[in-house]
Amino acid sequence: MRIAGIAITENGIKILKDISKCIDIDIYQGRRLSDNGFLSINDITREIFNKYDAIIYTVALGAVVRIISRYIKSKYTDPGIIVIDDAGRFTISLLSGHRIANNLSVIISKCINNQPVITTASEANNVESIEEIIKNKNIIVNGNIASISYDIISGKNMLLIDECNSNLRFPDNVKENIDDFHGRIIITRRDIKPGPNDLILLKRDLCIGIGFSSDADYNNLFNAIDAALRSINASFNAIKRIATIDIKRGSAPLNDLIKKIKCDAIFYKNEELNSTGIINGDVYKYIGAYSVSTASAYLSSNHGKMLIEKMVFKNVTVSIFSDNDEDK
Repeated sequence: MRIAGIAITENGIKILKDISKCIDIDIYQGRRLSDNGFLSINDITREIFNKYDAIIYTVALGAVVRIISRYIKSKYTDPGIIVIDDAGRFTISLLSGHRIANNLSVIISKCINNQPVITTASEANNVESIEEIIKNKNIIVNGNIASISYDIISGKNMLLIDECNSNLRFPDNVKENIDDFHGRIIITRRDIKPGPNDLILLKRDLCIGIGFSSDADYNNLFNAIDAALRSINASFNAIKRIATIDIKRGSAPLNDLIKKIKCDAIFYKNEELNSTGIINGDVYKYIGAYSVSTASAYLSSNHGKMLIEKMVFKNVTVSIFSDNDEDK
C-alpha cells in the first residue's frame, strides 16, 4: 500500500515522522518548512491524489474537505483520506473508510497513541459493513450498496441467497430461507439485474482450464467456454483466470480471449501438469502431458472445488474449478 503524508507545520511534520516509525509513508511538507516543499495544499493534493492508496493530512478537517471535494469520484477508487489535528489528539477516517481509511486510522492511532475517530454507520452500530465482509474476495457489486447497508444497520430483515455456497458471514438479520424480508443479497456467478432492494454480489472465482488443438480459432474457444459456463449457470464475469499448457502461450486466439475477458492467465509446464496425477484421454503421446484442461484448472484454482471435470468439444476441452483461495 502506498501512503502519503502532508504537513504544513512543525507539529505536523513531527506527527508524520512518528507515524513513519510504524508504517512506510512518503512525507510532503509545505514551502514554509522546506525550500523544496509544495506551494499549496491544493497543488500537492492535485499532484498525488490518484497516485496513493491513502493520504494523511495533518491539517484542519474543514480545509481538507474543501480541497479534496474537487477530486473525489468513487468510494471504490478514491484513496483513503485520514486527517490528524495539529496537536495529534485525533486520527479521523474521512474518506473511503470501509475500504482503507478505517483500519489504517486505527493502526495510526495505536502508533502515535491518540484517539481514532470512525464515523461510518456500521462501525458506530457495531455491525460489520458489507464492504468489510467482501473485502479481498474478488466480488463484483451490482446494486445500491449504501441503501442496502442502511437497511441492515436499521435492523430490517434481508434474504440471503447464496448460489455459490460461499462462507461469507453477514449480520444476524441477513438470513437464508425466510419469507418476511425487505430486500435480498444474492451471491452468484450469474449476471443478474438487481431489483430496487437487491444487492448482487457476483463472485469472480472460476478457474478455467482449457486444452485445444492448433486449428481452434477464437470462436471455438469462446463458444466452448460459454457452453461450459452455461451448464453451471455462470457468466464470463465470474472467470478469475484461464490456465493451459505452456506451449499455448503464444496462441493468438487464446490471448485475444484473455484480453476480452480481462482475466489472469497461467501457463503450466508439462511436469507441473503431470505432478497432479490427473490422467485424461490420450494426449500424452502428442504433448507429453497426461492432462491439460483438468490439471490446469486444478492447479490454477489452488486445488479448489471441481465444478466441471471435462467438457469435450470438436477441438476444445474445458474444465472448471472454483478458486480455493476465494472460499477461505
